[in-house]
Amino acid sequence: MKKFITILFLFFAQSFINAQIFNESNFSLSYNYTTTSKLYYNPFSSDKLLRSNYIELNNLKSISFEFRTIFFENVFISLNSEYLSRNFLYDNINLQGDRAIAHDSFTFIPVELDFFYYLPFSNEYIRFFMGGGFGFYFGKFKRELGNQITKSEMFNSSYGINVSVGMDYTFYENYSVRFQMRFRDPELSWINNYNSNLVLYNDKTYFLNTSSFYTKINFNGINFSLGLVYNF
Repeated sequence: MKKFITILFLFFAQSFINAQIFNESNFSLSYNYTTTSKLYYNPFSSDKLLRSNYIELNNLKSISFEFRTIFFENVFISLNSEYLSRNFLYDNINLQGDRAIAHDSFTFIPVELDFFYYLPFSNEYIRFFMGGGFGFYFGKFKRELGNQITKSEMFNSSYGINVSVGMDYTFYENYSVRFQMRFRDPELSWINNYNSNLVLYNDKTYFLNTSSFYTKINFNGINFSLGLVYNF
């Protein structure tokens, strides 16, 4: 038993030593996949049914970059950002009794400050990490309906926390491949307005309701990323 404990201690001690020989900083560029999100078209309605009604937007793809540098021993501090854009059709618009289709789109830009701990059983080739942090979330919503394009502004600031786990695999000198799973639940909402009370749709002019309308999106899915890392 003592021999087993000694071997186990030496294994973790060596792993911890190996964890200290990591490069002090790294930069990564990643391709991301978010499983699902929910878009609400009446998020502040007094009608509970309308307020809770949403459409799912799945399989969201984005690009991100991240800079990490050593903070203390095998604890790293990270600054990262991401760019996600999605276009889709919304066919539930009534124009004086005629059904119309709008071209909706949104962009999502998170900026996050995280801390990561490289686990003691990591080595110079395979490094496992876990961590989390705080993020601010920005974005834009746009609707194109006929010859009209909405003017949209974020209704309120969005911020929250995230948790991540992942691993880096060094395949050549200072280059690594990174796989990461990120868990977060940000919400963004916008107030939207049409520029005019008239819209030209399919060569026909209609009157528009120019009252402000709100939209909200919730990124409640898991974010997977695969990236290339340069260590220095």
